[in-house]
Amino acid sequence: MQQFSKEEVLLIARLRDLIRSAGEKNYPRFSHFLDETGIAFARQLLNQQHITQYAFFGGFAGAGRKMLGVCPDYLLPEQLEFPIAVLRFDFSQKVELTHRDVLGSLMSLGVKREMVGDIVVEPKTAYAAVCQEIADWALQNITRIGKAGVTVQLWDGSRVTMEQKYHSIAVSVASLRLDAVVAAVLPASRNAAAELIQAGKVLQNGLPQTQTSRVVSPGDILTVRGKGKFLVGEETGQTRRGRIHLEIKQFV
Repeated sequence: MQQFSKEEVLLIARLRDLIRSAGEKNYPRFSHFLDETGIAFARQLLNQQHITQYAFFGGFAGAGRKMLGVCPDYLLPEQLEFPIAVLRFDFSQKVELTHRDVLGSLMSLGVKREMVGDIVVEPKTAYAAVCQEIADWALQNITRIGKAGVTVQLWDGSRVTMEQKYHSIAVSVASLRLDAVVAAVLPASRNAAAELIQAGKVLQNGLPQTQTSRVVSPGDILTVRGKGKFLVGEETGQTRRGRIHLEIKQFV
């Protein structure tokens, strides 16, 4: 039986309440920003309750952290107006800022992590998706990020794209068991991979898994907390001894 952490139990309860209240009160309901695990839990609950009128959106194209929006009967998912604002930070080209710098500046204002979506950093510019309710506060209070002075304005999220970068690696596995694939992609011993799985540190398509024998399929996304995130590709062949060749994309 799958074991959930205290934080996961609370998240599932909040999502269940949100889904129920959208139907009972007959108006759109929105979550805060969800990470991949939160999105996976939300999809499970929606499927279990046969809810089809919903959407996920993160403020701009390619966003990984997203809000869940659940529709009442009179709305279609594409009509949902998500309470998301996109902030644009401009700074000197002589300064290099990181995702951590931008996130730190927001959280230093007392903003919780769930109020901030994805962050895109470019030369001289950075963008952050945030809950609309904190946008004015950020506009009025952020004048510096790290050692850089910045100007902040609201920006059109349709003009921002988050590009996911990755590099491909080829691995050979004895089987498509989760422990075998995790061992190959890290790389690590089979025993070390099993320990990570049993400790709840491996996610398969956003959900924590503790069974080492779970089957991995092409298209699955494996996240090993603290180690990396991997997209499982197609089988590309077998060795004479029956080992399976896989193409893996490691996100960077």
